Amino acid sequence: MTSAQVTGSAFFTYVRTDVSNAVWISLPGTNLFSGRTYNVAVNSSTIRLYINRTSGTGSETFTATRVVVIPVNDLRNGRKAAVDYTDYETVKAFYHLPD
Repeated sequence: MTSAQVTGSAFFTYVRTDVSNAVWISLPGTNLFSGRTYNVAVNSSTIRLYINRTSGTGSETFTATRVVVIPVNDLRNGRKAAVDYTDYETVKAFYHLPD
């Protein structure tokens, strides 16, 4: 990706943990299984995505990660289509993404 693509896109991050192996957890947000809260940042200079824990203690292992990158001009809002971006399976189905 280029810096312009990063700044012109929306990033939706989903993880599975060693505890929630069957459930995709949307980030930023709180993992309901562990109570830990995470933030996500994308650096447009280095083209890197960072996941930072903002609350909670102890360690947690992400067993899988999915990052869906959507150009902002292709985002669907409530007037075009109702997409729950917190639900990876819904986003995957709406955009016809392979696993």
